[in-house]
Amino acid sequence: MEISLDGLYKGQCQFRDIFPLLDNLGLRYAGNLDQVVAADGHVRYLNALFLRPN
Repeated sequence: MEISLDGLYKGQCQFRDIFPLLDNLGLRYAGNLDQVVAADGHVRYLNALFLRPN
């Protein structure tokens, strides 16, 4: 799932908002597949992997 850490839109969900929603659906955060870093070193967005346990 692509998650932007920079606020691009008013009312945009943040990672801290999305994580518990997916967790409550039974999905587990398995890490980042990749991420894009800005020139100043902060992460702009990432591709997070959530898996459903067997």
